[in-house]
Formats: sequence, structure tokens, C-alpha cells
Amino acid sequence: MAQKISFGARKVTSPDVSPRGSQIDFGKQSNSDDSRAQLQHQFTNAATELTRSSKYVVSKLAASPTALFGSNSFELQGSIDDRTGHGLLISDELIYTWNYNSPDSIPNTIQIPVVPSNNGFPPLVILVLPSAGSKEPGVVSVNSHTGHIRFYENVGEASSFGLLQHFKGIDHQISLYDRETIEIAENVEPAGVLLTTSTGRVILLSLRNSAGKPFISSSQIVHRQTGFFSTTLSPSRHIVSVKAGAILGQGERIITTVTRGGDFQVWSCARDGQSRQVFQKELLPTLVDHVGELYPSATRELEILDMCFLPNFENQDAFLVLSSFPNGPNETFYLLFTIRKEEDQLLIVSAYKLNTYTTPYSDKPKLYVPAPGTTGFIVFDNSVVLSELVSKLDHTSSLKKKWEDIITFRSNIRFIGSGAEDQTTNNGVISRLASLYLIAGQTGVLRVDHLNTLEGEIAEDSIVTGSFLKSHIEQAIFYGEDSENPIKFDLSDDINIDSKEVETDLLQVAEELLNSTSAYLPPRLSSLQAHLELRKAKLEKLLKYTAANFINVISDDVKFNLISALERISAASRFHQLISTNQANDTFIGIVNKSLSKLYGSSKSFDELFVNGLFHLNAVAVGVLEQISKGSKLEEVGSDVIIAIYFSVLEIEKEYRYDLFKLDNDKVGKDQPWYTTHSAQTHIDDVFVKYTTLCRGLAADDRTTKKLVTITEILFYQFQQKLTWLEAQTPKTRDIQDSINKDQSSYKSRSGVWTKSLILFGAKTEALAIAETYRDLKSLVEISDEDRENSEGEELERVLMRFDNYFHTFGYEFAETLYNYYISSGKFQVLLLAFQQYKEFLQRFFAENDHGKISWIRDILDGHYSKASQVLFGVTQKQDGLQSNRHLQLSVAKLGALAALENDPVHTNTTLLDDIQQQLDYVEVQDLAHFQISDFIRSDGDPAAQVDAIVQETFSQYHSKQNFPLLKNTFERALSRLLSNKSLSVNELIDTFTFLKPRENNRFNHFYALKLLHLSNLSVDQKELNERLIWRRAILSDDWDQILAATNKTDDYIKERAEETVLFTTLVKFFEDKLYTLNNGYQISLPDVQRLIGNFDDSALLTRFKFIGSHDLPKLKKELSAENERLQDFASSDSFDKWIKALIGTANERSGASKVINYNTLKIENNE
Repeated sequence: MAQKISFGARKVTSPDVSPRGSQIDFGKQSNSDDSRAQLQHQFTNAATELTRSSKYVVSKLAASPTALFGSNSFELQGSIDDRTGHGLLISDELIYTWNYNSPDSIPNTIQIPVVPSNNGFPPLVILVLPSAGSKEPGVVSVNSHTGHIRFYENVGEASSFGLLQHFKGIDHQISLYDRETIEIAENVEPAGVLLTTSTGRVILLSLRNSAGKPFISSSQIVHRQTGFFSTTLSPSRHIVSVKAGAILGQGERIITTVTRGGDFQVWSCARDGQSRQVFQKELLPTLVDHVGELYPSATRELEILDMCFLPNFENQDAFLVLSSFPNGPNETFYLLFTIRKEEDQLLIVSAYKLNTYTTPYSDKPKLYVPAPGTTGFIVFDNSVVLSELVSKLDHTSSLKKKWEDIITFRSNIRFIGSGAEDQTTNNGVISRLASLYLIAGQTGVLRVDHLNTLEGEIAEDSIVTGSFLKSHIEQAIFYGEDSENPIKFDLSDDINIDSKEVETDLLQVAEELLNSTSAYLPPRLSSLQAHLELRKAKLEKLLKYTAANFINVISDDVKFNLISALERISAASRFHQLISTNQANDTFIGIVNKSLSKLYGSSKSFDELFVNGLFHLNAVAVGVLEQISKGSKLEEVGSDVIIAIYFSVLEIEKEYRYDLFKLDNDKVGKDQPWYTTHSAQTHIDDVFVKYTTLCRGLAADDRTTKKLVTITEILFYQFQQKLTWLEAQTPKTRDIQDSINKDQSSYKSRSGVWTKSLILFGAKTEALAIAETYRDLKSLVEISDEDRENSEGEELERVLMRFDNYFHTFGYEFAETLYNYYISSGKFQVLLLAFQQYKEFLQRFFAENDHGKISWIRDILDGHYSKASQVLFGVTQKQDGLQSNRHLQLSVAKLGALAALENDPVHTNTTLLDDIQQQLDYVEVQDLAHFQISDFIRSDGDPAAQVDAIVQETFSQYHSKQNFPLLKNTFERALSRLLSNKSLSVNELIDTFTFLKPRENNRFNHFYALKLLHLSNLSVDQKELNERLIWRRAILSDDWDQILAATNKTDDYIKERAEETVLFTTLVKFFEDKLYTLNNGYQISLPDVQRLIGNFDDSALLTRFKFIGSHDLPKLKKELSAENERLQDFASSDSFDKWIKALIGTANERSGASKVINYNTLKIENNE
């Protein structure tokens, strides 16, 4: 049995022929942050840095052969050979080789002709180590279609052959089967070069004989894998990777091959052509068994793409396998398996799915693991993925979180070759980092240096800190501005983004830029203005990058915060510029210093504010404006401060909030807009007032007008944004609601002043534009209607077209504002007759608002008589109108109803006509009440004094003798409204009639009160309450003690005296007018003393006596109780009840009603 051979670790035996950069003594600094920072700035002497993160640097090398930029550059093939320090470019005609670390932009490039030709395809070319005594590598050219081999021991000699036609190479011929081609050529020195073919053959080319002299021989290691009659190999049996392993000595080396389907073989190959198989295993079943449960698709479609040895495990056989399987038609999963060979088994240490790349590949990806083997590089079509590899070969490695990152290149970048460099050290000092090289057509040679390569830097339990997303964001900001940069900084769609993580990273980057704490920013520049502009430029880039990559991922609140950061830095830049311009203005500089001192509690330099204190910018600005507005004679510079700070906000909002992020006005962030804090709008307005006052005394010029226009727009935007934010807050605290009320009041009262100020300075067009932009419809209406009144001819036509535009743009909202303006200014004719093309707006306006006093005219003009009648009737139901107006309105309403009935008798509602007539009756009744007191009215009297005088003369005799202030006040209030020609309610009319002292001209007042009650639409409980009040007051209007005491008088005397009472007179009219009949759901009863004496319901009293609050209710009940006591005194006499019933019976007979009355219950039995 063959002895055990360790094949995993590749020994680097060749000298480093192309060192890069200076050496670093990491032995003293390996655990310090300084050493890492130092490493990050090394190895870039001959390269242009394209991007950088904490883990890697991408550079473009200075040396790029001109062939890379030819028209056919994308048809070339290339490779990088780290052992020789040379790169290769291969076409079907020429082979180019050069020192890729040359500092020259156009390096010395050796050209070797392809002889014989390769049927229009580039040959397979391998660089070999220089022979003894030479510094130039050799080259092996393999014609993949004919099997012709040509070996040049020295590339210089090969170049000479091309020039002088003097051949110094060695030729060899590999016999190929029909349609067989050579697919892979791999340098496996010192054993030679290993070739694989399309039929599955593996051939070893030995390049030297036993004496070390150039000589080519070939030996077949693996025979043809196709049938005798077939030259097509199944895809799974194609060899996808050949790797050279450990050098065993005596020209012998370990070589591994693996097929797409997982046939893994290990060979020991010697320079003399002797080869033997050391190990063979079907790898795919082991891989599928490991991941099949998690990824069922892998069971059927897992394929191996590439394989590499892991150089950090020298004494163990370990390697990394790159595999893939489709996860649907547009997605491919890529897996990295870490595998360890133990005896005759292959054990999986860990399996890891790449998270940053899932695009199906066009060209087969390549895997590189340069020493020290801590990171793997996977080269895809136009991306490179870097992934942390295991540090220990045990199963705990699979539990660790892996660091992973991706570098994506622009879509026009195409890699035509690649290669890797191992990290090397000299005497314990790093001389070269682990790197990946990429050859890109039309671009050059790119290098990816992995910075995290110090031995022991990644501890066993370490999870790499720092955010993947934050790193990419910073790279885009600081490196993405160069249009020539081949890197695409926008994130790939393959990457699953956690919204919370990206929000945190974006805000952190923005804060670091705002506060000058970013590691990529200098803490200060010699010019503070330049430093502000630099930070502004980076924040602009941040916002654009965010919109391109995360606009649908992050919340609106984060967008607002990012915009705020840019606004602050932009405003600060303008403010600093203004301060610099006014350095000679000691007063202004003193104000700024005072504002800084007030904020910080002590004097602070400008640098502290502008470098890392921009969150306090608005507080400082408001402090400056506040002092200027108090009379510092700095109105001009005050206006400049407003424009410098707040107009820059408007510019940023327009470009970034509205255009870039599409954040509409109705959207708000969690925090109040920074530029509206500290009541900024109030202080801006104060300075605006002072500045306009100053400018009125000076000759107007374009500069002044432009400044006023700008400040006006700032004011509108300030108020709008603050109010929008306040309105969006939930719940609304008292402080927030107070702020809303205060700011709304200020805005409504001041907005018209701002626009009219612009008109004074000849900026009417600008005033209209601002008002239109910010929907200040009141200003649009007032300015435009003034133009309408003062224009004629073509100018008037233009004004009317402006109105048309506003009607179409703002719709009903504008119409409503216009109509309210016409009503408030008394322009009723214009309201009713103008803009008839928009009459649907006017109809809606009248329907939604209480303007019936006007709208009925439009209804009449339109022939809508019934509607006009209804509207006017509705107007009359409001008691605050004048009685004379009410009478006229009801009369017109009656005419309208009659006209409607005449035009359409079938569909006209006659009930309305009845209601109108009833209200006209009420008007007549009120006119009667007014007539009854007319004798007491003095034309020149004070209204209050007149009421007092009339009360003294006319108040009910019983009540005037009592201390009844609330009932007296009820009478006074009704009289006051009656004298003021106001329409009285039913309750007020009842009080007027029933409290008036009986006289000859008012002997039927209580009947009028009952008649009003009978016709009214009061609720049942209110009717019952009023009925009791009317009968009580009728009884109390006479001296019943005297009547009851007249027992010794003649019958005629007693009859005459009783029939003169208010109660009898009222009862007669009650029966004559049939008020006992049911009407509107209520029937008035005959006066039953016991029922009249009962208590009243509290809620009914409060409803009836609306002006009395609950605190006065006990007083009112006390007065009513006094009435009860008086009535009870009467009722205590047996004759009183008989008198009441006698008067009821007499009135029934006297009126001719002749109703059948049950005198026990006082119910009318035959009531129809």
C-alpha cells in the first residue's frame, strides 16, 4: 500500500520577484489599530485607488499594455502569474507578457507570435519559472484545436523569434481525437504542465529532462472517457478544476482534478512522466447529503464549479469547493464547502451560501484562495465576492458568522483574465498582501488587496465588526464620483437588505458627515468654507446614492433626516460665507457672537459651530434675527441672513425632497422640521417688516424686489411646513393645539400682507405665483378681483382667463374662497351674476353654507321657485333676524310657493305653503305684541332704559309685587328683542303675552299664547310645560281673594265680576277657536288647578328657559314654587274649584261650542 501523502498545502518555493510597497514590522503592531491603518495605506505606490473599506482596497495598476485598449480587447484572454510577476494577454495572433507591477503606465511588453495559428482562437498559454541564470519566465503555448505545443525557455527569446525569424523554442505534438480539444492547461511545476481535454483525458507535459534541460514529453494520466463512436462527454464528466498541491521533491508534485459531477481525484505526478493515482472519491453525494434537506433543488441540480486548496492548513489535507444550483429561472445559489480529507474519507467541515450574489453565471466563476487562506475570492461575470474562510477544521466553524462582501463593476466591464497573489513575508515583515488581480478590457489591470490578513487577527470567537452596508455607502460617497471608476457602487439586486440596518447605517454616515467625524473626512481644512463645501458634496452624493439603492426600503422619516442633514450643511455653508463677507461689520459679528454665547453659555468660535455643531444652527440663526428685529439697524444684513440660511433649505427641499425622494407636502417626519424650530417664522416675519419699511423709503431696484420675493416665499414655506407637521401629530397635546391655533392665526392675518407688500414693489406676477404655489387662495382672490374691477378690454380678458385657470386648478376650494370674499365685501351682484360657467360651484356653495338670504335670488333667476321658497322659509326660522325682514322674507317665500304651485300643481309640496302661512301668523302675533307696548316706547330713549320703564308699567301685577328676578328677567329679555325688531321664539312670545299686565287692548293675550302653543311645533314636554304656565298666569292675573270673598253680593255682581277675569275671557276664546282639538300631536287641556300646581321637570325647565344655567335652576324653581303656593291658597277654598268649573261651563255655553264636559275629570267627552 502506498504511503500516506499530504497533498493539501501548496509550498511557495519561488522567490518573490515583484515585491510591492515597503515592509511592515507587524510583530510589534499586529494587535493595534495603528498597524491596520498602516496596512490600509500600503502597497499602492504604483496604483490608483478606486475604493477602500476596512477589509479591502481596490486599485488600478499603473501598468496596462496598449493591447488592452484595442478594438478587439474583449476577444483577448489573459491571466496573472504571481510566481513570475508577469501578466499574459493572448489573441489568435499574438501573446503579450509584461511585468504587471511595473510603475510605467505603458510597461515594457513582450510580444510573441502565435505559430502555428489556433484556427482563429487564442491558444492556451502558461508562464513557467525562469531557468537558472535568467530573470525572465518561460512560456508554453498550447494550440487547443491541433494539440501543437511550443515551449520558449525565455520570453525574450520568444520575442526575438518573432522579430528575426530565428526559432529557439521546442515544439511538441499531442495527438487529438476527431473534434477533441484541449480545455485546461495548468502549471504544475516542477512536474510540468497538466492538460485536460474535451473527451476527459488528462495529459502531463514534462518540460525538462532529468538533467534539467528544456525538453517536452507527454504522458497520458487519464484515458479517454467517451465511447469509441462518440466524442461528446456528458457535462457532469467535464473536468472543471485542476490544482497543483504539495511539492514532494525530485520533480514530483500532488495534483487534483474534479469534474462538474464531483469525481474528485488526486495524483502524484513526476517530471519523468511517472504518475499514480493517490485518491479518488465521488464528492457530489457527500455535498448533496449535507445540504439536500435545506435546499431540495440541490439534490437534483448541484454542480461543482471550482476548487482550491486551503493554504492555512499545511499539515492537513483541506480544500474549498465552489458549487451552485438554480433556485428558479432567474436565481442561482452559490455554496462554498470546506472539506477535509481524513484517511479514505472526505469530511465536510462547513457549508456556506453566498448572500451577496445570486445571478446565474455566463462564464464559469473562478475561485481563488491566496495565502494565508483567511479569505476566498470568487470571480463572477462582473463581480468579485470576498468571503471569510474557516480558521479551524472542526464543526464549530459552521456556527460562526462569516464575513462577506461584494465588489460589483459597471456593466461595460468584462474580465478577460484573473489571478491571485499570496501574502508573503520577509523576516516576519509583510512584503505583499493576499490579492486578486483582474484584467479588464478597455480598462486595465485591477487589484483587490485583502487588508485583514495579519496572522491571528481574527480570533476564534470573533465576529467581524462594522457594517457591510455602511462600508458600501461610504465607498459610493467617497469614491463613486469619478465617472472613469470601473466599480459600480450601487448595490446589486442580489443582496437582501435589512431596512433597519440600512436606516441605521445611512443615518450614521449622515451624522458623521454633518459633525465631521467620518474616518474618510479630514477633521478640518485650511479653509473652513472648503470643508463645508466638501461635506455638502458628500451629503449630496449620499442622498443620490440612497435614492438609487434604498428608496423603497427605508422609511420616509429616514429620508427626512437625510434631507435635513444636507439642508443644515448647505445653510451653514451660505451662512459662513455671509459671515466672511461681513467680517468688517463689527455690529453684525458681535450679534453672531452674542447668539453663540447665549446658546453655549460661553463664547464659542465659529469653527465649533460649523465643524461639529450644526444641530444648533437654527438656534444661532434665530438668535441673530431676533436681535436684528429689535432695532439694531441691520435690516439689510438681516434679510441676507434669512436668504442665506432658509432659501438654501427651499432649494434642497425642491431638488431632493420633492424631485428625488418624491415626498409630497402631506408627508412629514417624526421630528419637527429643523428650520421651523425656535419660532423661526415669527422672527423672519419681524425682519421682513423692518426690511420692507426700510425699502419703502428708498428707491426700489431689482435686487431689493428679488430679495423681498425670496423672503416672502420663505415665509410661506415656513408656516406651511410647520403647520403640516403640527397637524399630523397624534395625539395632539394642548401645547401642540395652541401652536396650531397661534400659527394658523398668524398665517391667515399675515399672508395677505406679504403678497400685497410685493405688489407695492412692482412684483405682482411674483406675488400671484407664490400665492398659487402655496395655495394662498385668499390672496389670489383679492389681487385678481381688484384687477378685474380696474381692467377693461384685452387686459380684462387676461384677468378673466386667470380666474379660469384658478377655477380649473383649485376647483371648488378657490370658488368657495371667492364667494366668501364677495359676501364679506358686499359684492352680491358679482357673486350672483359673474362666472356663470362655474354655477355648479355656486350651487354647491349655497347648499353647504348658510347664505339663504342671498342664494334665493339665484334660485329665482334660475326659475327654481320652490327651492327659493324653501330657502327663504329656512332663513326665517333663525330668530336673530329683524322682524321686518322676516315678514318680507316670508311674504316672498309665499309668493315663490304660489308660483311653484301654479307652474307645477302636481309635484309642488303644499305643506310648505301651510308652514309659511303659519309663520306669517306668528309675525302678525308678534306685531300685535309690539302694538300693545307701543304707547310706552320713546323714540329717543336708551334701549335698556326703555325696557326697564316698560317693565315697570306693564309687568304682571301679581309678579311685579313678588321678588321674582328670574321671571322678570325672562320678560325683560323678550321685551328687549321685541323692541329691537328681532324675531321672537314661541316661548318668548308666550312670555310677552302672559306677563303683560291686563288692559283693554290686551284682554285676549293668554288666548293668543294658547293659540301660539296650539299651532307650534314644540316638543310634547315643552307644550305641556307652556300650557301649565299659561293657565297659571291667566289665573294669577286677577285678584281671586276678592272674587271668592263676594259671597254676600248680588248674583249679577258676582257674575259680572267673574266674567271679567282673564281666565273667563281666555276660556271663551279657547272654545270659540276650538283650541281643544288635537294638533301637531298635542291637545290642550282645560285648566285643572291640581295639575297646574304640580312641580316641573328640571330638564324641561332648562330647555324652556335657555338663558338660565343649572346654577340658577334652584332660584327659578323657588319662584315657581311661590306661584304654586299662591294657587294653593286659592285652591284651599272649596268655592275656587267650583268657580273654575263654573267659568269653564259658562264659556262653553257662551262660545256656542256646547261640548260635553266631564267636570269630575275636566275632560271634553265629544272632542273631534
